[in-house]
Amino acid sequence: MTFRVFGNVKYPVPGIDTVMDVLRPGAKYEIHGNKFVRWQDPSGKNPPTWDEVMEETKKQEEIHDYYEYEREREKSFPHPMDQLDMIYHDLEGWRKEIKKIKDKFPKPEGPEPDLTPYINN
Repeated sequence: MTFRVFGNVKYPVPGIDTVMDVLRPGAKYEIHGNKFVRWQDPSGKNPPTWDEVMEETKKQEEIHDYYEYEREREKSFPHPMDQLDMIYHDLEGWRKEIKKIKDKFPKPEGPEPDLTPYINN
């Protein structure tokens, strides 16, 4: 399963492999279109329905969208070495620069997404 990690947050990156790791951990499969053409699950479960796949995909996309602010901030923040130099020479200037970026890409209001289904992966 593919995850993105920042701070103490670990969230899934949407994709069929990530979806299948949540719905049927350990399963081996091949998909053509929206049909499973090869299926092997060590727990003996049947493949998920395509509706289940799409529902989990939607959940993961919503989580990914919620954390877009974090990805945008990461692209916008100065390189860590440059930040250290800014802090040394102009602490207040560094604070203003970081605040400007955080204001441009604010953390969404409301509760954070439920990441419980992805904790042990």
